Amino acid sequence: MKLYCQFKIEENQKALVALRHQGIASLWVGLTVLAICLVLAGMFTLVAKLGANNILLALLAIPAEGFLIAGWVAMWQPAELLLYDWWPFRRDIRIYQHIAEADIALRAVGAEGEFWCS
Repeated sequence: MKLYCQFKIEENQKALVALRHQGIASLWVGLTVLAICLVLAGMFTLVAKLGANNILLALLAIPAEGFLIAGWVAMWQPAELLLYDWWPFRRDIRIYQHIAEADIALRAVGAEGEFWCS
């Protein structure tokens, strides 16, 4: 039982490391997309404010807001990976550690004695 638990702990630790690498890689992509979207939104806003026409201001505000939203949506996956997706792996590691440390008694039905595993 301990060998199996140790195998599962190592497996979860490797998956946790891989998840962190994936999260960091997607963070760089998300930050790049966010920066591009913020620059584009700023350009649309600047062009809209330079024009004296209120209709132009209203029309250019729509893509500016769209770029802001798209930039923050690009950060959703990296944030999810780095903030929340690692919790199940840590939980499973703790569970397998508790199982590996537990004393387990096996009893046969109808038998007189007990057999202890540790």
